[in-house]
Amino acid sequence: IVPYAQLPVFMATCVLTYLLGGRLFGEPIGRLAGVATAGFPTLANYPSYLLTESLATFLIVGSVGLIWMAWRQQRASWWALAGVLLGLTSLCKAIMLWFMAPVALALVAIPAPGAPWGRRLAHAAVVVGCCGLVVAPWLVRNHRLFGTPQLSLRGELALWMRAQHLDDTPKDMAQAALYNFSEYLGHQVFPEAAARPEDVILRVSHQANERVHAFMAQGLTETEANHRVGREALRRLRTHPLRYALYTPIEAIKLTAFSYVPLLN
Repeated sequence: IVPYAQLPVFMATCVLTYLLGGRLFGEPIGRLAGVATAGFPTLANYPSYLLTESLATFLIVGSVGLIWMAWRQQRASWWALAGVLLGLTSLCKAIMLWFMAPVALALVAIPAPGAPWGRRLAHAAVVVGCCGLVVAPWLVRNHRLFGTPQLSLRGELALWMRAQHLDDTPKDMAQAALYNFSEYLGHQVFPEAAARPEDVILRVSHQANERVHAFMAQGLTETEANHRVGREALRRLRTHPLRYALYTPIEAIKLTAFSYVPLLN
């Protein structure tokens, strides 16, 4: 059911990208942007998984579109809508909350026709305030349930997963790169890696969850366990910062994932 529900969202993202690109840069660029979005492997692959990426991408593009409209109109109502959509985007992808800072700073710092400095400052307060109103209930909820006012509790877990790759051998890196490009090819070249191709890709994720559960078995709460794995990850990253940076290209290969192409999987 989920893939069928996410497919229209992805299609809407392609159309929205076309419309926004056409308005900003002209019709030919808009068409190219829409086609590129529809054919980009990773974006086209997301609807087939139980992930928030399809919805998050739609909300991000929509937020950019509303910011553009608000900038043209310079009306508080448009900035309020932009703030609400940025808040929804942040609930979907917590890292997008940081996007509020450059938006607010640009709104105040960049002159706009018919919008003196004081009015731009008021608009910045509107967009930030509306975004805050959207995310505030979730922050309160997480503080009550987990004792921490964070939008997401998985940031430290993701950092731990990345830190585990510091021990990867060249063979491990080649294996990860090939499996992320094509599960079929990865299984053909490295059949000994796992009985199921998806186990290779999700191995570190499973290890991270096991680590958290191990801490919780010692009496820690889920929040405390996440903080513990986060501190473990930071210690390792400080010890091997160069190795951490060198692994980045391997992570970037995930952007070439063609897992929706039957020939490769």
